[in-house]
Amino acid sequence: MNISTWRNTAILLLTLAGTPVIALASSQSAAGITAIKALGEPGTLAAGNSHTCAITDSGSVKCWGNNLYGQLGNGSTTLSTTPVEVTGLTGATALALGAFHSCAIVAGGTVQCWGGNSAGQLGNGSTSQSATAVPVAVTGLTGATALALGYYHSCAIVAGGAVRCWGNNNNGQLGNSSTTQSLTPVAVTGLAGATALALGSNHNCAIVAGGAVQCWGLNDYGQLGNDSSAQSTTPATVTGLTGATAIALGGDHSCAIIASGAVRCWGYNLYGQLGNGSVFQSSTPVPVTGLTGATTLALGDSHSCAILAGGSAQCWGNNNRGQLGNGSTSSSGTAIAVTGLNGATALALGGSNSCVIVTGAAVQCWGDNYYGQLGNGSAGQRTTPTPVVGLSGATAIALGRVHSCAILAGGAAKCWGYNAGGQLGNDNTTDSMTPVAVTGLAGASALASGGLHSCAIVAGGAAQCWGSNGDGALGNGSTTGSTTPTSVIGLTGATALDLGGAHSCAITAGGVVQCWGGNLYGQLGNGSTTQSTTPVAVSGLAGATALALGDYHSCAIVAGGAVQCWGGNFSGQLGNGSTTHSLTPVAVIGLTGATALALGRDHTCAIVASGAVQCWGSNSIGQLGNGGTTQNTTPVAVTGLTGATALALGGSHSCAIVAGDIVRCWGWNSDGQLGNGSTTNSTVPIAVTGLAGATALASGGSHSCAIVAGALQCWGSNRNGQLGNGEVSYYTLPQNVVGSPLVSIFANGFEGQ
Repeated sequence: MNISTWRNTAILLLTLAGTPVIALASSQSAAGITAIKALGEPGTLAAGNSHTCAITDSGSVKCWGNNLYGQLGNGSTTLSTTPVEVTGLTGATALALGAFHSCAIVAGGTVQCWGGNSAGQLGNGSTSQSATAVPVAVTGLTGATALALGYYHSCAIVAGGAVRCWGNNNNGQLGNSSTTQSLTPVAVTGLAGATALALGSNHNCAIVAGGAVQCWGLNDYGQLGNDSSAQSTTPATVTGLTGATAIALGGDHSCAIIASGAVRCWGYNLYGQLGNGSVFQSSTPVPVTGLTGATTLALGDSHSCAILAGGSAQCWGNNNRGQLGNGSTSSSGTAIAVTGLNGATALALGGSNSCVIVTGAAVQCWGDNYYGQLGNGSAGQRTTPTPVVGLSGATAIALGRVHSCAILAGGAAKCWGYNAGGQLGNDNTTDSMTPVAVTGLAGASALASGGLHSCAIVAGGAAQCWGSNGDGALGNGSTTGSTTPTSVIGLTGATALDLGGAHSCAITAGGVVQCWGGNLYGQLGNGSTTQSTTPVAVSGLAGATALALGDYHSCAIVAGGAVQCWGGNFSGQLGNGSTTHSLTPVAVIGLTGATALALGRDHTCAIVASGAVQCWGSNSIGQLGNGGTTQNTTPVAVTGLTGATALALGGSHSCAIVAGDIVRCWGWNSDGQLGNGSTTNSTVPIAVTGLAGATALASGGSHSCAIVAGALQCWGSNRNGQLGNGEVSYYTLPQNVVGSPLVSIFANGFEGQ
């Protein structure tokens, strides 16, 4: 997206009887925000065209998103997908954002601004800097009680209800009877008793005594509402509008809530942003069809949203970036509900993105995210609400190559992600970005997902599998795939289950291991390289207590904590000091006291009794975590990792839960699968950002998931929707799975590409 194409700044801080209406607040923390000011305090969160800012409980301000002109205020012009602190700003009480600049009211009613300043919109008497990346004081302005920003101009209500504006004035948007820009505040002619204020791209409106509305500035689409299309350099009364309780302006349209909770809009309407079911502009107010009980209102560039009584939200207008929040990108000329949103208490809109505060003080955003303005650690748009990182049940997890599965209460299961082989089990082969029910599966107690297939243990220790079956990995005596569960022939008493790229294994009574499917490198462990479409016993293996499968190799923990492995050994992943494949189990050299085991594509790791982790096999991208990139055919210690309680391996990355229930990952990071907000590989463990209290962990090919406080969060590759968050963009920080929390989650083991 080229930012020069933006028309407006849709903004945001309005005042009703001295109290800003478009005001967001939260008690959650946000990637360094200790806490946003108490819920209900005005002006604590605002959204600009492509950036967002919040006031903390200490009065500092943090911002995230586009920073081309220094609008994040941290002294740089580097965009940030998570919050950064505005330099030197303290005592902030209210906040407003424009297209490329930001301003805050600080203690005493003075105003400080930062960001783009080409038209003097920072109000410091100068345009000598095209951008100021740290706050500067607005000259001569005191007693400010409310603040609003337009595209290249700014305005504030001051003591007594007068309004003062500064910056660009080519359309009379400063309201002082001229079209000459001003680098410092000037009084709006004849305006007194203002109780609320809003700015669009190049026009302004204020509510005055009695609930009348007055507007000034650009009027080419009738956005002043005075039944004309002529610009006005002084305030003009909106025709036929009385009893207004709140007002908001978009790029070239305007809306107000009236006493009954109905909403009236006027101005530009190409995308249906007036909400009256048409695409024709109107120079006088028209009602938003079917909308009643509105309590809060905000407008973006060409979309509009309102919170209704009870905390639901509805939006209308342009939806090309998902800014209506209904899971699609189709525009709507009438109000439609934001998907899954309840308990909304405050609302703010940017150019093509939207944010709310919900019950519990969490902040959620949706829509355009090209510059990270959703604050979720990524740059991919979202069509449904997503939490801002760190602003704020399942019990066990694991993943397949590019799909994920979960067991729900009662033993039903749901899967999501890639589905070309039918591995989602929902009787089709269509990918799904959100969880879908596995058809006919009940009583599941364990679940695993491999490369293109999935299996579950059901009542009595039987197993059912579904998905791709070219190598017999479903165990049903055939090589024909199935998009719904089919029984594994002759398998009973299964207590544990895991899947590889194209093979499957289960522990049965007495610790015997049985495997079926592909066997090109001996991964079935029965002394041959012949595939089997039904289970065969692993030769000479008894007393198995845990099991894990990789792409072409398999391993088990046996009595005493020793580990035995079999199958492909290209990179030393069998741990026996060689790179020779083995058709039957071989002992991992020097490893004792193993308590947990996980396999990647060509590497293997185990937790030992002390909580340390040892790994062996391929290490080309640092997946062994020992600080190097040289493969090892016997175990090496993961650097600095102690107190591990759970372990999961992806294709070429590794993760563990350690003391304090934090998650640390190492190895390949091309799709953000290490979860630290970057795509830089690491040869030693690094913490997953913002994730604490993890109780279970799993990794797929290039993605990972954890259960935290009963909710399921995933990060990394999402090309096939395997993160389950309704999108297909990769994410470098944890994202909530749609519909989480889930009660019990399993899935594998195999961690392919």
